[in-house]
Amino acid sequence: MKIATWNIQGVVRRQALLLCWLREAKPDLVALQKINVPEQKFPTPLFARAGYCSEVHTFPEAPRRRDYGVAILSRKEPPCVKKGLPGQEPLGPRLLTVEVDGLEFSSVYAPVGDRRDIQSKLDWFDSLIAHLKTTRARSADRVLCGDFNVVPPYRYGPRGAVRSSLNYHGDVQARFGALLEEGGLCDLYARRPPMDWADPFRFKARSGCLKFSRLEYVLATRGIVDRDPVVEFDVDHAIVKNGPFYWVRAPIVAGLSE
Repeated sequence: MKIATWNIQGVVRRQALLLCWLREAKPDLVALQKINVPEQKFPTPLFARAGYCSEVHTFPEAPRRRDYGVAILSRKEPPCVKKGLPGQEPLGPRLLTVEVDGLEFSSVYAPVGDRRDIQSKLDWFDSLIAHLKTTRARSADRVLCGDFNVVPPYRYGPRGAVRSSLNYHGDVQARFGALLEEGGLCDLYARRPPMDWADPFRFKARSGCLKFSRLEYVLATRGIVDRDPVVEFDVDHAIVKNGPFYWVRAPIVAGLSE
């Protein structure tokens, strides 16, 4: 099975790139974040023609905020779909879960947070931890992937923490650590980073240095870890912005042995 996550930043705007990648990579499950489209405008028929079922958790109408919504594309129709994080509805649609072939698979977009109200971000992580502890998957295998808006010390870049960002705040890092520990989760990319990259989030391409997001994760339980997955950024289908250090959002792909 091949699973993937992609912070797509506008599914309608990127649909041609996404369809091209689906045809070439042929993933079984794809988690999307920041789809930035209301439910009735999600291109479900387009993905159906490409062989994928669409599950969407977003606003019924376009909100004023810029980034929102999560989705999952699946080659098989999921028999079980769960939308939302109980008690955290005011922060928007940020959690979508399906079950396919014994795997519980979630698309996550954690709140960025605000220094004037850091507690709401901490509460969101607390709710996610409690939710995982009280809703055990029917199988032992669970994957949460997406944009968690947190950078623990082991993911720091050469310049260290960005003190102005809540993503590096000690309390947020502590909540993420509790999520890993209490949820029995492992950061699959950190477990086996690319050996030939000096920095696991920077790839020297011909056009310049591609700088991948440190906020995106594929988290999994022990049953998935035991299948020894390799997690990689798909450099060839990256969304590239700015320069000379190009900021990139790319599919993050993991192959799971049977």
